[in-house]
Amino acid sequence: MSEQRTQTVLVQQSYENQRVLFATRQRESERLRGQIVAQEQRVTALTEELATLSQRLEVLRTGYEAARVAAEGTSRQIPALEQALTGLEQQQEQLEQEEARLRNTLREAEQRYAEVEIDARRREDQLATLRHEIEEALEIVVADLPENLSVQHPLPLSDIAASLPAVAELPEGLEQQLRDLRTQINRLEPINTTAKQEFDEVAERHGFLREQAADLETASAHLRKIIAELDDLMQTAFNTTFQAIATEFSRVFALLFNGGTAKLVLETSAESDLPGVEIVARPPGKRTSGLGMLSGGERTLTAVALLFSVMHVSPTPFCILDEVDAMLDEANVGRFRAMLRDLGRSTQFLIVTHNRGTVEVADTIYGVSMGEDGVSQVLSLSLQDLPTSEEI
Repeated sequence: MSEQRTQTVLVQQSYENQRVLFATRQRESERLRGQIVAQEQRVTALTEELATLSQRLEVLRTGYEAARVAAEGTSRQIPALEQALTGLEQQQEQLEQEEARLRNTLREAEQRYAEVEIDARRREDQLATLRHEIEEALEIVVADLPENLSVQHPLPLSDIAASLPAVAELPEGLEQQLRDLRTQINRLEPINTTAKQEFDEVAERHGFLREQAADLETASAHLRKIIAELDDLMQTAFNTTFQAIATEFSRVFALLFNGGTAKLVLETSAESDLPGVEIVARPPGKRTSGLGMLSGGERTLTAVALLFSVMHVSPTPFCILDEVDAMLDEANVGRFRAMLRDLGRSTQFLIVTHNRGTVEVADTIYGVSMGEDGVSQVLSLSLQDLPTSEEI
């Protein structure tokens, strides 16, 4: 009986232990079911968020593609416009030269025409004067007779003309005067009867060329106006963006260096019309100097400050950083990591690094490991799925 009681007590204790263990396992099972439900809800939420992000990414990709196509179209149009402008300027120069030549030709033609017209009028006056003097001297009408005319038939003018008295001898000096008049007539140069027609043709051609030159000057002025407007717009956009980046650079530099000052300065060059950008920095405890006087880590951190400043002013959806933190110490890596976490809300970063501090801020880690068989394997680890210290 005593042994049976002892065995019964042991069995009861074992039963109680099994019941407690079962209750514990049951509570653990309930907790695991709750975690499974939570994980399923989280997977559902992440799936919905992934779909939303995919749609947003597609919209952004479409907008980016449209902007890229528009930018490429504009970029392709600029060389054609510049080439067309160059061709128009060359054509304008040729037309201006042709116009100057035609103006000289027209001026010479007008001058020759005026001279010929004056000479013709002068000689017509001389002929009229000589004819009048001859008629007055001889009281006859002078006409040119053929040389081979040997017999002259009398004209039927007896009813209307009176008989002239017979001339026994010519007055003294009349023969010499006639020879002089014939000599002067023979010396008259032939008159260009087509000068007026040539002048009209040249004037018409000159008017056409003048209209073409005016059209070209109008087109050239319009293109120059467009180029000037584009230059003004680009200069305004550049100045606005540069001022914003310079202000943001001073702020980010002070955050990354935990003090100090830095600024961006535009420098002009005699070799080029485009200005250059100079970085003037003063880390904490040092003098103000250029970028070349800083140490390797300071230059790296300054370059990172400039990059982050540009991303603050004009955010990008994606950014790749390759070993940018190789020369940073632990304190600088901490500030660099904080800045990455802040920018990570709007930009996705892909970072190639061996720095442990930088790895801690990542959401997903990818690495390459070689096994005992010498085969490389790509490993991935999502830090978001790891339990926190509170959950553990």
